[in-house]
Amino acid sequence: MEILLLVHSVLRYVILLLAILLLIQSFKGISNQTPVSSIQNKVSIGLFISCHLMLLIGLIQYFLGANGIALFKANGAAVMKDSTLRFYAVEHIFVMILGIICISLARILSRRCKFNLQRHKRLFYWTLAGLLLILSRIPWPFMQAGFGRGWL
Repeated sequence: MEILLLVHSVLRYVILLLAILLLIQSFKGISNQTPVSSIQNKVSIGLFISCHLMLLIGLIQYFLGANGIALFKANGAAVMKDSTLRFYAVEHIFVMILGIICISLARILSRRCKFNLQRHKRLFYWTLAGLLLILSRIPWPFMQAGFGRGWL
């Protein structure tokens, strides 16, 4: 499980980098009203795949690791009263799934657009929504839930 946690932690930086690159490219596309480039398409695919790989690893950790279903089994309803336990047992997974849904919608809905401006806007706004959700529930070292975990 330790190697999965390490891969899960490293993948967060890949996702953050790809999401920021896609946001920059989409914003430029909105400003310049240019077609979606092949690089932008590859970044979008990379982000989509990285998010789904992260979700798969996260679900394995949630169901087989110590910070998921095991928290409910060990603590019962008390999980909901402790903010750190609730973060890992409920908030982290729920908000991350919502963020991945937004990023998936960015890819899927933008592909259906006929006009470049609309395609860039959908990529930009759905990716931004997904990124903000993801950023809000990463257990950063400066948060109570991530205290003592480090940056990896």
